Amino acid sequence: MNDYNVINNLPFGFDFYNRSQKELKKYSEWFFQNKELRIAELSYAVEQHIGKTWHKDYSICSFNELNLFLLENITSEPLTKDGLEKKRKIIPSHININPCDLTVKSLSLLVDTGIYWGEVIIKNHSLLHWEQYLPKNKNLVDYGHMVIVLENHPPINPIWLMYIQGLKIIRKKLRRIFLLIYIQYGKTIYDYHACKEVTRSFKIST
Repeated sequence: MNDYNVINNLPFGFDFYNRSQKELKKYSEWFFQNKELRIAELSYAVEQHIGKTWHKDYSICSFNELNLFLLENITSEPLTKDGLEKKRKIIPSHININPCDLTVKSLSLLVDTGIYWGEVIIKNHSLLHWEQYLPKNKNLVDYGHMVIVLENHPPINPIWLMYIQGLKIIRKKLRRIFLLIYIQYGKTIYDYHACKEVTRSFKIST
């Protein structure tokens, strides 16, 4: 995996709530310009690890090898003194801080994986699409992120979801990632999709 190219061209970090509308637009542009490249990087990394072609056909079955790859490649490193101090400033004193955090490579792989996971949802549900989430409340965790929007439901934030799964991996609290999450969101997505299809059919027939 020595030739995997870590993401190094983001317009800024993931502190979206501090960003201007102009900066947020640059992130959206980066996302659409780079998402296929990032999936290609992820594919290369997976194939280097498993020693064969990874069939990234955007099916649920494609999660199997990807799941194993992440479990074996998402790693942590000790936080620096500066990193600990920064976390302490934003985390309440009664909450213990984990002295380790995800490596830069692991964070990059999780972003790539989030993009692929989201593409699986979209390619299997034609009415869904990526959209930058810009509600009035900047304190919402999804603010500024690229999400999959469902009317009357919270947005699905694949990159954030994968980041959370990455934390669980380094804390040895997770073995199966994708199928469990896909099942978790599957009913909501299916109900949304079915409702839209019924509405569309009704409009056509009338």
